Amino acid sequence: MQSNYIPWRGYFSLISTCDVFVILDSVQYTKNDWRNRNQLCGPNGLFWLTIPIRRDSTRGSIYEARATSSQWISNHLTSIRQTLSGLPFCESALDSVEPVFRSLESEASLHAINMALIRAICDLTAIRSTLLVDSDVSTLSTRDEEIDPTERLIDVCKQVGATSYLTGPRGIDYLDLDSFRKANIHIEVADYSKLPIYRQKFEGFMPNVSVLDFIAAVGPADASTIFQEVSII
Repeated sequence: MQSNYIPWRGYFSLISTCDVFVILDSVQYTKNDWRNRNQLCGPNGLFWLTIPIRRDSTRGSIYEARATSSQWISNHLTSIRQTLSGLPFCESALDSVEPVFRSLESEASLHAINMALIRAICDLTAIRSTLLVDSDVSTLSTRDEEIDPTERLIDVCKQVGATSYLTGPRGIDYLDLDSFRKANIHIEVADYSKLPIYRQKFEGFMPNVSVLDFIAAVGPADASTIFQEVSII
């Protein structure tokens, strides 16, 4: 899956269910997407936390995308603290990720930013799955846009010795299932519908916000348990 900025809890449910989770850094960067932004729920509803990306770095892969400056870090930390303040495990969440944010003040690579925060959240919630990057695994050229997406995924699966490939619910719509069958790789689909409602700070449940909201509300230990309960169909 592509790297996302402080993703929602379903992303980490997917990671925790895998033996090996491969981050796709070589695929095309997509604007106005989850690559460089995510949401939290404030008193006036949902709002975006967005890493500003240099326009001249958006035409290539996620790996090539660059932040315009580091000013966003202080702004995001302020918004996160204000939004999560009062939740039972706010300090646990912030104590884990705030040093990581601070360590990224000289980092412009969006991929590196996302990876650092994803790893920190995995550590906080005791996710032990192996995280790899496709450009370090695939035998295919990461710059070749003509390569079929399914062919790339199958190649990655083969390189890590996978016999099953776990996809999110939407992934099944674009996969060439016959190619996976011919490669003797079983397809499994994650079902997020069983992820429970939890008590948020504001009225009205918003399920698709950043995982930081979830961790601050239920705590790292319960979050870890719930991540592992994602259904597979």
